[in-house]
Amino acid sequence: MTVETTVLISSADLEGFEVNRTVVIAVDSSKYSEYAVKWAASKFLTANDQVILLNVQPVYSFGGAASGDIVASSNGDIFAPGATEKLQELSKSTSLEILTKYADLLQGFKYDGVYALGDAKDVIVAKVNAISPDLLIVGSRGNDVLSRSVIGSVSDYCVHHVHSPVLIAKPKTDELEAMDVPKHHKAQSSIFNNADIYVALQLA
Repeated sequence: MTVETTVLISSADLEGFEVNRTVVIAVDSSKYSEYAVKWAASKFLTANDQVILLNVQPVYSFGGAASGDIVASSNGDIFAPGATEKLQELSKSTSLEILTKYADLLQGFKYDGVYALGDAKDVIVAKVNAISPDLLIVGSRGNDVLSRSVIGSVSDYCVHHVHSPVLIAKPKTDELEAMDVPKHHKAQSSIFNNADIYVALQLA
């Protein structure tokens, strides 16, 4: 699978920078992605890491009559006809907003913010396997309660299909309480309440 991506934002050139490791962080707009980026910046990344922030937006297509009665996205959302072009523009601007937000958390690091269209899990796996980074970091959940969304079911999928090591940044219980996430997220218990233990098992 060939993935077309666009770099929407990049850090300034860092004097004397030499790449030691390449780290991909897959992000959406969820608090879990924000946690993953903050975790990486404070506990994992070093000054010589090249960071690739990867945001995947759903692709839109027509269905119905010849001119298209319905516009449907790859995540199941339905929109009015004639909206494809505007939705593509919205996807790109939404991705730029998300990438800029997380880039602000990576000040002092070398990064590129990359935008892609498609099914999140397929695009992430294809992109990561194509560039063979030293590590992929993902959050433990995403925005969509029913599907576990861009990050969630995707994190599980990546563990089994990405050829590089995968790190799932899972908040500890006290950190989850501070994140102001939906109550049903907090109610789901796990023996892996320590993010560092969870990560170690995912990398094993």
